[in-house]
Amino acid sequence: MELVECIKDDGYKPEHLQWIKNFPKKGEVYTIRRRVHSAWGQGYLLEEITNPLMPNGAEPNFHNSRFRKLEDVDISAVEHVTKETLGI
Repeated sequence: MELVECIKDDGYKPEHLQWIKNFPKKGEVYTIRRRVHSAWGQGYLLEEITNPLMPNGAEPNFHNSRFRKLEDVDISAVEHVTKETLGI
C-alpha cells in the first residue's frame, strides 16, 4: 500500500473544474490506486476519490506534485497491536 499526503489543493485551472468533481484536500492522506502518465507528467488515481470519466474515457488524475509520499504502512502490524490492545 502506497500512501501520500496532499500538500496542495488549490490552483486548478477552470477547464479542470468541468471534469473533476471530487478533489483531494490538503493535509489528508490517500492511497494510490494507480499511477498515470500523461502529457503533464505523472499523476495518481486515488482509492478514496473517484470522478466521472472524461470524454476520452479516462478518469481525471491528480499530478504527483500535489502530494508527498509517506512511508509504507504495514497493516498487519497495526492490526496486531489493535487486537493485542483490545485483548482479542
